[in-house]
Amino acid sequence: MVDIFDEIKEDIQQERWMLLWQKHQRHIYMGLAGILALTMASLLWQYHQNGKVAGQSDAYMQALMETEVNPESSLVNFERIPGRGESIYASLSRFWAAALLLKKGDETNAEVLYDQVAKNTRSIFPTSKDKQMLNHIAVLRDAAIQVDRGAPETVLKNLQSLTATDCPWRFSAWELSGLAKMKLQDREGSLEFFEKIMQDPKSPPSFKIRAQAMINYVSNAL
Repeated sequence: MVDIFDEIKEDIQQERWMLLWQKHQRHIYMGLAGILALTMASLLWQYHQNGKVAGQSDAYMQALMETEVNPESSLVNFERIPGRGESIYASLSRFWAAALLLKKGDETNAEVLYDQVAKNTRSIFPTSKDKQMLNHIAVLRDAAIQVDRGAPETVLKNLQSLTATDCPWRFSAWELSGLAKMKLQDREGSLEFFEKIMQDPKSPPSFKIRAQAMINYVSNAL
């Protein structure tokens, strides 16, 4: 008797599932089709992005090979690459274009390119560390131009985040900040940054040599 009731219960459950399937099968098929369409769209977008980056890579290498033999043509090609989309090659191209502009004495446009890299949040980088590294280098390069052009307040503001004792770029940031303070006739502030370089056990020898020279100069001149 128990077996008969179990069979009836199973038949009722199967019939219920069949009714549910007949009622909702259209929605299920539509949902599966939507998932498939999204998956295909994602794969096509990745393919498109990979193709775009590959094209930028080829253009970047070609421009790089021209830097010595034909710098003008190289500059034009570097400037075109970011127009194809944001990627690590777009940011690297801005660096090279800025360097070529500096050789021509065009500090204004070089500064614009460094500023674009420093503030860029849309580039496609292999890792966030790569993006941060290029952004920080761009800030330092921009600060080097600014300190020469007489904008010490801007230099100090832009370098503030790089002067922390755990920042890998602190030596360059301290050096440029010391020069900016010197431009402002701030003797104590300037000495403070150069002395940080001298006191840090990880300071490279070249930085220590320059820092000591600047300490001697600032101590006597200001």
